[in-house]
Amino acid sequence: MNIFCQVKAMTSGNVIDDFDNRIEALATLNTIAKEHGQEELRTLSLLHVDGDKQTLIAMASELITLVKHEAIELATANATSTTP
Repeated sequence: MNIFCQVKAMTSGNVIDDFDNRIEALATLNTIAKEHGQEELRTLSLLHVDGDKQTLIAMASELITLVKHEAIELATANATSTTP
């Protein structure tokens, strides 16, 4: 069975991209937020896809909050792992 994460445009329903896992998807969404502003995320949704079943992870303002939270956790983890 094919399991992955998917980012979709909410207005059109078009698939923006597929990712092997949630971490990759959130890293890409964080890059989009940095390059184009967080408001760009408001029009997107993040889904977990397992075969024919799609489960919403987050969309709109919830997606912005999730991306911010994951970016903070990643930065904290990186800072901790590089501290002697």
